[in-house]
Amino acid sequence: MQTQIPTQGPIQITTGRASNIRILIILLIVIGVVVAGYFGWEYLKSRLVSNEFVGSIEKIEDNIIFAKGNFIVEGHNEFLGQDKTKEVKITVASGTKIIRTLLEPPTEEQLGPGGIFYPEDLKRDVKEVDLSALNSDLQKISITINVKSSKNILNKDVIEASEISYTLMNYFGNF
Repeated sequence: MQTQIPTQGPIQITTGRASNIRILIILLIVIGVVVAGYFGWEYLKSRLVSNEFVGSIEKIEDNIIFAKGNFIVEGHNEFLGQDKTKEVKITVASGTKIIRTLLEPPTEEQLGPGGIFYPEDLKRDVKEVDLSALNSDLQKISITINVKSSKNILNKDVIEASEISYTLMNYFGNF
């Protein structure tokens, strides 16, 4: 049984079974959209891929580097920034390449006005080193590393490194 309330104009308010069914259908559609949106977002997040991590070494123990930094996800800068840093353990296996780039300080000719120089113009010595050489360098100065992996490492606590690279400036001939 429907009760109609007299109104002026085209608006009619109906109560009863038909109105309850409409409300139920609208509610189910809203819930469906919210659930689909949630699972869609989770799916998109799971499809994001990072094969690179950049961070500062905190310590090295055995064949594990403890570092704090950020995952690099192409086109997604929301993973960068101080508030997005993550502590990770980087596993160094026998096949992991460790590449050290040693930059020589600029000469008088390379220095521009105000002591400005361009690192790409500096003499550099690039060579593959082992973990003990990296650890030795770490005893002299803080080191930022770039870690690459063949696997998706996004938000992982433990990373298997295929390549680790770092750059040092040889200001005082320490290296």
